[in-house]
Amino acid sequence: MWYDGTVEQIRQITRWLESADEEGWPDQTSLALETLSEVERMAASKESPDKGPVQIVPGDPKMQRALPHVRAVVSAMQRRERRRALESGRTALKEF
Repeated sequence: MWYDGTVEQIRQITRWLESADEEGWPDQTSLALETLSEVERMAASKESPDKGPVQIVPGDPKMQRALPHVRAVVSAMQRRERRRALESGRTALKEF
């Protein structure tokens, strides 16, 4: 559910970036920041505290590939660079 919801948030942001809406920057940028946090969490490796030696479980590979693009979306949106944010959002979606 988290995975699908995060991908849907990126789709929503990308659809908004495709529009001509100039009033939604604060809300959409906040959503992008929340989405980035979720992608970072899912992309991160985790320790598996089973009995015995600690094992490192790798994060989601699709999230790892999308992470730099989601970061670029946030960065561009903070500067209100619609075209760059849109390109990065589309690239992130291709990684899923």
